[in-house]
Amino acid sequence: MILFNVKIDGLTQLLGLLDNIIDVTKKPFENQAAGYRDAVIKIIRQNFRDQGRRVGGWPPLTPAYAARKAEKYPGRPLLIASGKMHKALTSTAGRSGMILFRQLDDWISMGVLDPKYTGFHQKGTRRGLPARPLFVVDKDFGEDVAHKIVDDMFDTVKRLGRIF
Repeated sequence: MILFNVKIDGLTQLLGLLDNIIDVTKKPFENQAAGYRDAVIKIIRQNFRDQGRRVGGWPPLTPAYAARKAEKYPGRPLLIASGKMHKALTSTAGRSGMILFRQLDDWISMGVLDPKYTGFHQKGTRRGLPARPLFVVDKDFGEDVAHKIVDDMFDTVKRLGRIF
């Protein structure tokens, strides 16, 4: 009788690595949610700065409202009157800023609690307020997030000391 033994060096380590990769891919937002929130805030800041250019540009104010705004809030740009909405959407300061509502294994929910009229600007109203989107999930943003998730997963696996 002839007996052959085959040993694959590193198989245990490879299986351990695969287990770690599977664990990381099950929870792509774990410990990363604040980074995604910050990316959204950065885009919203840019939209305020560029007057919505990323989302096709914001429609101008009606002449009547523009006159009232100029009187009460002189020199303020489009979508910034008192500054409350701008501050809420571009900061992470407690309950008055952008917060993470819920974080699960494969999705996160974020937004602002106040001011409540923020949604009217995002979507517009039936009463005639045009939509002036502050944030739109477009192809570029989706690709950026996908790349960030993959990079974050590789970074996590590297930190575990089991790859590269």
